[in-house]
Amino acid sequence: LAAQLGIGVESTWGTAVTPTRFYEFTDESLSLSIERIESEGLRAGNRVMRSDRYAVGQKAVEGSVSMDMTAENSALLFEHALGDVQTANTSGSVYTHTCTLADPYAKGLTLEVGRPGNDGTVRAFTYNGCKVSSFTLSNSVNELLTGEFNVIGKDESTGSITSASYPSSQELLSFAGATISVAGSSYECKEASVEVDLGLDAERYILGSQTINAPVAAAMTEITGSVTAEFKDLTAYNRFVNNTVAALTLKWEGSAISGTYKRGITVTLPAVRFDGNTPNVGGPEVVDVELAYKALYNGTDAPITVTVVNTDSTA
Repeated sequence: LAAQLGIGVESTWGTAVTPTRFYEFTDESLSLSIERIESEGLRAGNRVMRSDRYAVGQKAVEGSVSMDMTAENSALLFEHALGDVQTANTSGSVYTHTCTLADPYAKGLTLEVGRPGNDGTVRAFTYNGCKVSSFTLSNSVNELLTGEFNVIGKDESTGSITSASYPSSQELLSFAGATISVAGSSYECKEASVEVDLGLDAERYILGSQTINAPVAAAMTEITGSVTAEFKDLTAYNRFVNNTVAALTLKWEGSAISGTYKRGITVTLPAVRFDGNTPNVGGPEVVDVELAYKALYNGTDAPITVTVVNTDSTA
């Protein structure tokens, strides 16, 4: 119950900073692994590896953080996932943060996880040189919008915990405020998800260093997901059969900040290819159809845009 998660933006990748943002989270799996390099040398009369016949090898940090999503405090996560953010003061206390794909090379985060011991002390595990390697947003009927952010990092250290300070107002986003649109028209569905894999190379080790160099984009970004709905007619299914590319928008809104401006998160995919599936009868229940998709680049529009509207003056 006393666990906490803090994030700080690094001025120089790999140089740890004190966290300035704190997030409510549901679980995390960040961990340090250290390779052991064992000798295979033979020695007369020796049947078990000697204690002086191995060396410490490369270090790696990886894991994920899952949370119930809010508009406040979330633009920073999408900025570091996609690479770029443009912030505009839309009206009064309303700010719009537009996150798009860009080279993430200069981006770096320090993540501090407070893990409580059974002695009542919360100890800080600090991970420097972190980058978001992939993330998933998902939502189902009667559930909150959830986010999972997979992270790769440089190293781990332990020490004293930073005092946490949370935003004064954070409103959870749920299925009730969701709007899913396909080809510009509202699409009634039960579940929706989007997953973005940035294709970062986390194996940039060199001689003379146990830790990685800054991960770089070394593969195409993969943007996939699915929408599940009751089978109504062939309109949506035919997009799969006829290889029809269409725009897909996933929006979650909360309460109004000012006038008609509502806090929320919107994912815009201008060109989506639908890859299945065929609706099947599994009993007397209403027939569902799950449409798996892959977002593409149409040569003009950003292949993915995550827009966050909140009261944060900076991402």
